[in-house]
Order: sequence, then structure tokens, then C-alpha cells
Amino acid sequence: CATCPIHSTSVQGSSSRSDCVCEAGFYDAEAAARSSTQGSNATIASSLAAGPDCRRCAEGSYSNGTGSTVCAECPAHTVSAAGSSYIWECKCQAGFYDESPPANTSGARRWGPSCIPCASGSYSDVEGSTTCTACPEGMTSRLTGSASILDCRCTSGKYMDPKSGACLACPGGTYNNESRLTFCQHCPDDMESAPGSSSVDDCKCTMGFVSGLNGSTGCHGCPAGSYNDVVGATYCKSC
Repeated sequence: CATCPIHSTSVQGSSSRSDCVCEAGFYDAEAAARSSTQGSNATIASSLAAGPDCRRCAEGSYSNGTGSTVCAECPAHTVSAAGSSYIWECKCQAGFYDESPPANTSGARRWGPSCIPCASGSYSDVEGSTTCTACPEGMTSRLTGSASILDCRCTSGKYMDPKSGACLACPGGTYNNESRLTFCQHCPDDMESAPGSSSVDDCKCTMGFVSGLNGSTGCHGCPAGSYNDVVGATYCKSC
């Protein structure tokens, strides 16, 4: 018996090369040409005689039976290797997890995995994960669907020490609202803040200065004959 073209197969008792069909995980690239009404009878007959032109399904798609002419797309937020044969070969992409995976392939769901984005404060850096990994202590990820530990940043009011990788509290006079990774931002001039401050609103006028003097913005030094001995005051005391 003659062998079918590469990546194709046939049922027992086949009598023609045209009986050969693509294996699961492949599709017949010549099917469209054969079914086109624009093709001549001679062209179609020649294509059938040559047998199928079987191409591997691309990544992110699959064909779960023999004789496919197209590959089906994997469900949303899933990926698959090239040449996948079944929907359960579609795995949740990094940043997502399968909330209820089947115990085995025989129990695989008809519609594939149910992929949920990792919650903020966690991540998944592998495909096909069934859980998300919590960010290290003192760190969080601000967005859902994080796909790398690099998305985890120190919580507000802290910064990452470049040498140790540890999250340390911002020193006094600075703050971090999670927009910076390895350093804290300095308070505006003539303002200070407590260690671990997380917002510019935590910066208050230092002693000797007050805010809102005569309706103005920013910090202003107490005028002659007055003083301020507390942080964050809005008025000066008379001598």
C-alpha cells in the first residue's frame, strides 16, 4: 500500500490518495482551493490526486479531529503549542489561573479552561497555572493579571533597597506612592514627613514655617516677632 502524504492518515481499505486526510493538530491548506468555484475541474482533480497539504496548527489554535480544513482558536486568555490537537491543550496564559481545572484529560471541559486574572498583590509567571503566587512580604502588584514577580513593588511608603532587594520604609522628609521602585521622593521645600509616608499630602510645613499664610499656598516663614514650634501648623505664634 502507498503511504499517505506527511501528517495525513486514512481509514482502513482506502483506495485513493484523495482518501488521505490531515491528522489532528494539522489542517489542509489546499482545502480552500479545492472548494473554490473559481478553480477549474482539472485543477481540483489534480489537487485531490496529490492529497492534502497538511500544515501544523499555529500557536494559540488547535484541530481536534482528522480532516480539518481550519484550526480553531483557543479560548480568550489561553495559549497552546503549535500542532495542538484538543481544546484542553489550550492553557491559561501567564497572569491568569484556571479556577477549576479537570482532574485529568478524560474529564477535560468541552469549552476549555476558565481563566481568571491574578488579583492585585499576586502574579502567575507560567502558562497553565491553577493558582497565583503572592507577592513577597511588603510588596504588591497594583494591577490585576500580573505575569511576573517584577510587577510586584514595595507597598506605598516603602522603597526597594537595590542591594538587598528588601522593602524599607521611606525616611523622614520623603514619601513613596508606589510610583517609584528604588527610591522615595523628597517633600517640597520647607516641608517634612514622618518615616514611611506614602503621599505628598503627608508632607507638612516644618517648624518655623506655616501653610496658608494670608491665603497663600506652600510654606512660608513666620514673620519677625512670631514663631512656630510644631510641624504642620497653619499659623504663627506671637513672641
